[in-house]
Amino acid sequence: MYVLVGLILAALAGCIQSSGVLKLGPDTYTASAAASPFKGGSTEARRIVLTQANEYCAQLGKEILVTKMDSSGTQAEITFRCTTKER
Repeated sequence: MYVLVGLILAALAGCIQSSGVLKLGPDTYTASAAASPFKGGSTEARRIVLTQANEYCAQLGKEILVTKMDSSGTQAEITFRCTTKER
């Protein structure tokens, strides 16, 4: 019994999930992530979605413009646009 509980707790401690970048409309995207409290909770989830958004826009030769960001508990969600880089 204790072994089973230990295995479940170990599995939960390492949980990080992400939706990846999803297109909402013309140049508008969203990404969401969740990280267990042992992996940093909403702070880590925010870092994940911002990194994904920045990398996605960079692949397009553009830069990120965050239009909305929500986070609570262990989750974070971002809505963003990829805009032309200003020189």
